[in-house]
Amino acid sequence: MTSTSALRECPMCGLFQSVPLLSHGTTARCPRCAAPLAHGRTDPAGRALAFTTTALLMLALAVTQPFLALDLRGQGQQTSLLTGPEALTDRGMWELGLVVVFTTTIAPLARSIGIAWVVIGLRLRTPPAHLARVFRLVEELAPWSMIEVFMLGVFVAYTKLSDLAMVHVGVAVYALGALMLAMAAADSALDHTAIWRQIATRAPSRSGPSAPARASAATTAGWSATTPIVARAAAAGCTTASPTASAAPGPC
Repeated sequence: MTSTSALRECPMCGLFQSVPLLSHGTTARCPRCAAPLAHGRTDPAGRALAFTTTALLMLALAVTQPFLALDLRGQGQQTSLLTGPEALTDRGMWELGLVVVFTTTIAPLARSIGIAWVVIGLRLRTPPAHLARVFRLVEELAPWSMIEVFMLGVFVAYTKLSDLAMVHVGVAVYALGALMLAMAAADSALDHTAIWRQIATRAPSRSGPSAPARASAATTAGWSATTPIVARAAAAGCTTASPTASAAPGPC
């Protein structure tokens, strides 16, 4: 580990402290309440890129393949992922149709492309200067990616329609479920703090320090006089525990 650290607020007690770079398999914990602050992951960018690529492939299948097929008294009808928004638009509710398309297709697509762009850009010899803006957009789009909500609606519709007609689940439903799992895995594997650190050091904005760097500096200046700041984990009590250890803290 190096002395490079990032300011982090404890999600449980609100204590601001500096968290150093962690070795693989370690966890930094708050010295006040022992809540986990950061985890040392093994190749987080590589795993996130793999899961993101999988998500893009699953999204392509979900859009192009059949979603549900209905067979009611000999009359069949096949639907796709865009059938619902098209029906809403035909009924004059184009705003709601646009929201459905955005939350189920556009937002996941933009997030996946953004994550892949940032991770690949950081691996270049000269990373692009706009990576901070792209990654900020990735984080802002996170609440708008609602595939799990859409899947819940699909399950409810399947339960209701199965009493009235023969319902056949298409490839797109399984692809959408795999997309949901792939995006969750990518979010879990991606270390946002480490990505911002690399962007600040390897791809600084041409217009000056990035917003996270400015926010971190401002927060440090505002809290240094009133809140204890842990400069180094080993010196000030920031603790770590291995993934298999108990909740009792151990040394960083």
